[in-house]
Amino acid sequence: MRLFVISDLHLGGRPHTDSGAIGSQICQAYIELISFIDWVRKQAKGKGSVELVINGDIVDFLMEDDYGDANAASPWTSDESLVLEKLKLIIDRTRNGTEYGPFDAMAALLAAGQNLTFLLGNHDVELSLPAVRRYLEQQLGGTGRFRFIYDGEAYVKGDLLIEHGNRYDSWNIINHSALRQERSMLSRGLGKRMQQRTSDAFTPPPGSFMVIKVINEIKRKFRFVDLLKPETEAVLPILLALHPNLQHALQAALRAGYQSANEFVTSAEPSNAGQLSTQSQVAIPTLATTLKKVVGAEDASKFSVQATNGGELGAADSLQKLRELSANIKAFIDGKASLFSEHTAGARDELLRMGLNAWRGKLSRDEQREVSPYRDAAEELVTEGKFKCVVFGHTHLPKREVIALDETSAIYINTGTWTDTMQIPLNLLEPGAAASADFRNFLGDLKANRLDKYLERRLSYADITLDDDDHVLSADLKRYLI
Repeated sequence: MRLFVISDLHLGGRPHTDSGAIGSQICQAYIELISFIDWVRKQAKGKGSVELVINGDIVDFLMEDDYGDANAASPWTSDESLVLEKLKLIIDRTRNGTEYGPFDAMAALLAAGQNLTFLLGNHDVELSLPAVRRYLEQQLGGTGRFRFIYDGEAYVKGDLLIEHGNRYDSWNIINHSALRQERSMLSRGLGKRMQQRTSDAFTPPPGSFMVIKVINEIKRKFRFVDLLKPETEAVLPILLALHPNLQHALQAALRAGYQSANEFVTSAEPSNAGQLSTQSQVAIPTLATTLKKVVGAEDASKFSVQATNGGELGAADSLQKLRELSANIKAFIDGKASLFSEHTAGARDELLRMGLNAWRGKLSRDEQREVSPYRDAAEELVTEGKFKCVVFGHTHLPKREVIALDETSAIYINTGTWTDTMQIPLNLLEPGAAASADFRNFLGDLKANRLDKYLERRLSYADITLDDDDHVLSADLKRYLI
């Protein structure tokens, strides 16, 4: 069998227009994606001989679209009818005004007798809800060759393991135990009772709160912040460089969504197996301590972040505080103390340079070497789990690394993303670069949303061949050329 693995499509969002407001769509490769899925179908050598695996963040429910105030983008939507409205709009959007889009191509793949597997990510969590899954199956033709893994399990075929990878990102871990309880109640028509509970309800991770309450507010004016994926602690110094007062909203996001299950016994084993529940005794980190972790203590002091963690607010109170703070973000980024204000006279430029440099360091562009914690987790999985190949997504950075073992080796692949990614010239990140004319021009491009010269679209995928006993024969990282 031949498997083709892609991830992080982030389908949906309002398209950009020259005359209207800045759109939220970050995947501009709908035509290429349709072509790729059709190409996969044509690689079949017989019934069931190929399988397309879409490894999480298939759609993006965290992006704004023309939903209306009653159904605006939210860190989490448990109302299945609202989620279905969003999904239907996404499916329609991705057709680009035609009758054939990515989901139609997937249905054609299944109709041809081939296999399709979805895994849940952290931007498409609502796809796991019962009514949403049923609708999705109907759209794909209701065939038994469609598989959806939505409960936190990895997808295993012989000595191949595939998972999204957010499990190893403390800002984007999904509490699958609470999510399962939500689905259990919804399947019995008792969803409203679950929503009324003060405990056991599903809480999305801090990264989701940061997207909805901070990043979405900023990207309405500055598109570049939407290209900082995934939404991890590495993004914090970049956002803090925009305006000092953003620290209050970021701390509230951290507190509102923090799950203590992000503590790990080993690189691949959480302290609470499978991150299935939270433990209140683990201290919630402050923004100040998190910033020190990202840029170092000396550089962190330059951001003047308060050491407080927001007092003793509970998650619900922090969410309410976050809503209040979020309403002020537009005023912040338009204000005199903002990064792009003439009144700052470049005072915040060095903060942005430090933030971008730290972000780049946390997510290395070296396609032959993964960074921690993903590399450490992969090594433990191939060592303890005896897997010959491990495939992640989530980071948006395609990679293929050979992991040396005692007597053999294993392959790690990250399938990257089909969205555009931002490539920043290295000379702009060097110490002292913030005072250069090139950096000032770069800031001008960010302010005016002139981003084309910094964007790259890789269209990466894993091409994996298994023998009849599901042993990995080959595993390669490739780019699709239309």
